[in-house]
Amino acid sequence: MCAKRIPRSETQSEAIAKLVRDKQGNDKEKEKNKFFSEYWELLLFSSALGYHLGSSLPLTDDDGNDDAESGKAIDQESFKGCSDWPGYIYLLSLVKTNDSDCLNDTEDNDHSRVQIFSEYANGGLDYIRREAYFEYDPLEFAQKLMDLSSEENGDDIGELRL
Repeated sequence: MCAKRIPRSETQSEAIAKLVRDKQGNDKEKEKNKFFSEYWELLLFSSALGYHLGSSLPLTDDDGNDDAESGKAIDQESFKGCSDWPGYIYLLSLVKTNDSDCLNDTEDNDHSRVQIFSEYANGGLDYIRREAYFEYDPLEFAQKLMDLSSEENGDDIGELRL
C-alpha cells in the first residue's frame, strides 16, 4: 500500500481534542476521561461508527469547501499498532464499492481507499460531535454506543454486520 496520508476535517478538531489524550499529559485529571490514547484509534473507531450509521461524510465545510487540514493528516504508518489495519481499509473499500477491483494495488485505488476510510471516519466523528458524546464519562459513553447499536439492529444479534 502506498504511503498516503489520512486527512481529517477541521470541523472535527474540537471533538478530537476532547477524545484523544494529550501526549504530554499536562493535566492528568483532565486526560483520564479521554477515550483514546492515539489519534489512529479514534479514526478506526469513528470509521466503524460511520459505516454502522451509513454516514460517509466528505471532508468539506458547510459551504462545500475543502475542509481537510493538510497539516493534521497522519501517515498510514501511524496505524502500525493495529495489525488489522491493511485488511480493514481494504475491506471497508470493498463493502463500499461492492467491486473487487478496489483491492488492486494501484495508486488510484489506494487514493480511493483512503478517501472512503476518511469519509466514514468523518461521518462517525461528526455524529460524536453533534451528539456531544465526548461530554460523557467513559462508562456513559460506552452505554450510549451500546444503546445506539441496539436501536439500529433492533436487538437482533444474529446478523453479521461490519
